[in-house]
Amino acid sequence: MTADAGNLHFDSKHRWLNDGRWHDLIVILDDATSVIYYAQPVEEESTRTGAR
Repeated sequence: MTADAGNLHFDSKHRWLNDGRWHDLIVILDDATSVIYYAQPVEEESTRTGAR
């Protein structure tokens, strides 16, 4: 991944894990290739969860 290809995305509340709980989703991906380098559901998006 080059420095200009990676994007940090936050997606809003959704039942991502199909367990009835609501989470936000943090994803780092390459928009050009759709390669996902990192993805993590979090209870609430914040500066702290985005900087991990």
